[in-house]
Amino acid sequence: MGRAVLGQANLGPNGSTSSATATLPVEKNGALRVWGAFVLLMLLVTTPIFSTVLPPLFDYPNHLARMHLLAEGGNAFYTVQWAPLPNLA
Repeated sequence: MGRAVLGQANLGPNGSTSSATATLPVEKNGALRVWGAFVLLMLLVTTPIFSTVLPPLFDYPNHLARMHLLAEGGNAFYTVQWAPLPNLA
Protein backbone atom coordinates (compact mmCIF):
# COMPACT_ATOMS: atom_id res chain seq x y z
CA MET A 1 0.00 0.00 0.00
CA GLY A 2 1.10 3.59 -0.57
CA ARG A 3 1.74 6.24 1.99
CA ALA A 4 -1.21 8.15 3.40
CA VAL A 5 -1.07 11.82 2.57
CA LEU A 6 -2.86 14.47 4.59
CA GLY A 7 -6.13 15.31 2.89
CA GLN A 8 -6.44 12.05 0.90
CA ALA A 9 -8.86 9.26 1.66
CA ASN A 10 -7.59 5.91 2.89
CA LEU A 11 -8.88 3.52 0.26
CA GLY A 12 -9.24 -0.19 0.75
CA PRO A 13 -8.17 -2.92 -1.71
CA ASN A 14 -11.31 -2.51 -3.87
CA GLY A 15 -11.16 1.32 -3.92
CA SER A 16 -13.83 2.01 -1.31
CA THR A 17 -13.30 3.59 2.08
CA SER A 18 -13.44 1.13 4.93
CA SER A 19 -15.66 1.76 7.94
CA ALA A 20 -12.69 1.27 10.29
CA THR A 21 -10.99 4.38 8.94
CA ALA A 22 -14.06 6.63 9.03
CA THR A 23 -13.39 9.83 10.93
CA LEU A 24 -15.50 11.02 13.81
CA PRO A 25 -16.95 14.54 13.71
CA VAL A 26 -14.82 17.04 15.62
CA GLU A 27 -16.62 19.09 18.23
CA LYS A 28 -16.02 22.74 17.40
CA ASN A 29 -17.83 24.23 20.39
CA GLY A 30 -15.66 22.64 23.10
CA ALA A 31 -13.70 25.77 23.98
CA LEU A 32 -16.84 27.90 23.82
CA ARG A 33 -18.61 25.60 26.29
CA VAL A 34 -15.67 25.64 28.71
CA TRP A 35 -15.41 29.45 28.65
CA GLY A 36 -19.19 29.77 28.96
CA ALA A 37 -19.22 27.51 32.02
CA PHE A 38 -16.32 29.48 33.52
CA VAL A 39 -18.11 32.81 33.08
CA LEU A 40 -21.36 31.41 34.48
CA LEU A 41 -19.66 29.98 37.57
CA MET A 42 -17.64 33.17 38.08
CA LEU A 43 -20.83 35.24 38.03
CA LEU A 44 -22.43 32.85 40.49
CA VAL A 45 -19.48 33.01 42.88
CA THR A 46 -19.06 36.80 42.74
CA THR A 47 -22.76 37.63 43.16
CA PRO A 48 -22.55 38.10 46.97
CA ILE A 49 -19.59 40.47 46.63
CA PHE A 50 -21.23 42.74 44.07
CA SER A 51 -24.75 42.61 45.54
CA THR A 52 -23.89 44.91 48.46
CA VAL A 53 -23.43 48.67 48.40
CA LEU A 54 -20.33 48.57 50.59
CA PRO A 55 -18.27 45.36 50.82
CA PRO A 56 -17.86 44.02 54.37
CA LEU A 57 -14.21 45.01 54.79
CA PHE A 58 -14.37 46.69 58.21
CA ASP A 59 -11.25 44.97 59.53
CA TYR A 60 -9.20 45.36 56.33
CA PRO A 61 -7.13 48.33 57.64
CA ASN A 62 -6.20 46.32 60.75
CA HIS A 63 -5.07 43.34 58.67
CA LEU A 64 -3.13 45.63 56.35
CA ALA A 65 -1.31 47.25 59.31
CA ARG A 66 -0.56 43.84 60.83
CA MET A 67 0.91 42.55 57.55
CA HIS A 68 3.03 45.69 57.28
CA LEU A 69 4.41 45.13 60.79
CA LEU A 70 5.10 41.46 60.06
CA ALA A 71 6.92 42.34 56.85
CA GLU A 72 9.07 44.93 58.67
CA GLY A 73 9.92 42.52 61.48
CA GLY A 74 7.71 44.08 64.15
CA ASN A 75 8.42 46.86 66.61
CA ALA A 76 8.74 47.31 70.38
CA PHE A 77 5.03 46.61 70.94
CA TYR A 78 4.41 44.01 68.27
CA THR A 79 6.93 41.20 68.04
CA VAL A 80 6.57 37.90 66.31
CA GLN A 81 7.28 34.85 68.47
CA TRP A 82 6.71 31.67 66.51
CA ALA A 83 5.77 28.81 68.81
CA PRO A 84 3.30 25.93 68.71
CA LEU A 85 0.05 26.79 70.45
CA PRO A 86 -1.71 23.96 72.30
CA ASN A 87 -5.18 25.44 71.91
CA LEU A 88 -5.02 25.40 68.10
CA ALA A 89 -4.92 21.63 67.74
